[in-house]
Amino acid sequence: MTALLQWLVPLVYLLGATLYFSDFWSGARRWDRVARGVFWAGLLVHAGRLTMEVFRLDALPLGGIFPFLTLLSFSVVAVMLFLEMGSSDGSTAVFLAWLAVGLEGCSAVGGPFPQHAVSTAAHPAVFGIHVGTAILGYAGAAVAAIHGVLYLLLYREIKSNRVGRIYRFLPPLDQIEKRTGSSVALSFVALTVSLVFGMRVLRVTESTYWLWDAKILTTCLVWVLFGLTLSSRRWLGWSGRRVAFFSLFGFLLALASLGFVGPFLSGFHTFSGGGQ
Repeated sequence: MTALLQWLVPLVYLLGATLYFSDFWSGARRWDRVARGVFWAGLLVHAGRLTMEVFRLDALPLGGIFPFLTLLSFSVVAVMLFLEMGSSDGSTAVFLAWLAVGLEGCSAVGGPFPQHAVSTAAHPAVFGIHVGTAILGYAGAAVAAIHGVLYLLLYREIKSNRVGRIYRFLPPLDQIEKRTGSSVALSFVALTVSLVFGMRVLRVTESTYWLWDAKILTTCLVWVLFGLTLSSRRWLGWSGRRVAFFSLFGFLLALASLGFVGPFLSGFHTFSGGGQ
């Protein structure tokens, strides 16, 4: 069953992404609601697959890059659908949809989840919340960065008086700025929860609330940066361009944390061989 779901999830996401792209390319809104419904269905199937893997392994599926990719794609879709709630314009969702397809496709190609994973025997709820909200925070950073790029591209077209496909098919600047800010806020809240529960995990495993670990430090940097972005947007009236640039910088920090700091410089955050 898990092998079937391994390929069913990316195929469902691919269908939804294709419908979103059809609307984006044609400039119509014929398939927007259908595409959104397809992604909701895919998210439920995805959640079922992850739940089955936890019960099969009796552990959190974190033993390698491919399980992480499927958790990240799940979070990206969840953030995308959260932003689309109450909106009739899914023109930015096409970019997030294809990101989810790419992440989930890579995970499926990687094969079934490995047998080694992070045990949930000790404080499974605390550790699960810590990991889940951290991945949600990274997904929020990616979504914020994509909207930041779209904002800058649309801003450039408007300033240059050259109306192209981006201008015709993307929502107004203020809507993109709102979605960028919402993504940054979601990432900030998720990382806050992750850091709090991470300190609890440290207290249990290392008898301390803090370690000078490279990944902890970079995650804290992303958290501080997003906190400053939200505060400056609220109290200093920062424009959309500044929020867009800071969302990109925060995502690059998060990407560095995942792609370089975690695997090569972090001694504590190593999820392989059944241990932490």
